[in-house]
Amino acid sequence: MAIVAPYLPHEKLRVVADEFLGKHHPSGELPVPIERIVEFKLGLDIVPVPGLKNQYDVDAFLTSDSTQIRVDGFIQAKHDSRYRFSLAHEVAHYLVHQDVFKQLKFSSIKEYKEVILAIPQEEYQWIEYQAYALGGLILVPIKPLSDLFETKTAEAKKAGVDLQTIDERARKIVESNMGRYFGVSAEVIKRRMKKEKMWQC
Repeated sequence: MAIVAPYLPHEKLRVVADEFLGKHHPSGELPVPIERIVEFKLGLDIVPVPGLKNQYDVDAFLTSDSTQIRVDGFIQAKHDSRYRFSLAHEVAHYLVHQDVFKQLKFSSIKEYKEVILAIPQEEYQWIEYQAYALGGLILVPIKPLSDLFETKTAEAKKAGVDLQTIDERARKIVESNMGRYFGVSAEVIKRRMKKEKMWQC
């Protein structure tokens, strides 16, 4: 199976995310209503699967016909930020990897794992990197992220604190707080801020 991941640099992924949000969420309100977009704008079914994570080490996956996103039932019910990012990650596959997924013929979770493991490691890592990056761009767009960080920086400055000089523990607190605005984890905010070079060191 010759799977070749498309080469999409970060700026191209940013364009894809901006176009997606412009079309499906023009109000720009936060957090991005990714579940509603998936179901009512893209017309994809979200199907909870009990034990998906425990049994197969899979949070969610896009079916090969690109009509469903199947997601671990426990994550959907109990871990909102992780659920939201799982949906965004699979939407990213839907947007830029449909040609790849059409080659991955599978009709069960077991078969899905088998075909995924058969993809050359370098190609698989690149596909997953793109989906993670694009998922982050969809849920945490640059303009509101930048605006929020500017607000937090100004608030901290009034209290005599320079956010650029705080230690790693304090940064995690800032990232966690910002994550609540976007409905994502602190780790997603950390990666987005690192990519946008908001932390100066």
